[in-house]
Amino acid sequence: MRADDLAPFARSMGIPARFVFPQAPLPANGGGYSWWPIDEENRAVALRDGGRDLHEAHPAGRPQARAGLETLSTPIN
Repeated sequence: MRADDLAPFARSMGIPARFVFPQAPLPANGGGYSWWPIDEENRAVALRDGGRDLHEAHPAGRPQARAGLETLSTPIN
């Protein structure tokens, strides 16, 4: 997804707040972006097989994504 796809969600909350949705740096299938590389083959298998628990997952590239958060953010009013 793209960061600006979340703007309608923020506005629907109807609260006086500033929401910041940073744009992930890596192009993904479908015209969106991701914070780390996506293994499309494993993703397809996981979606086919049902839900999964990701609390132990540590995707490659997460430290770089976290480090770039401030430089990639775009405020949406």
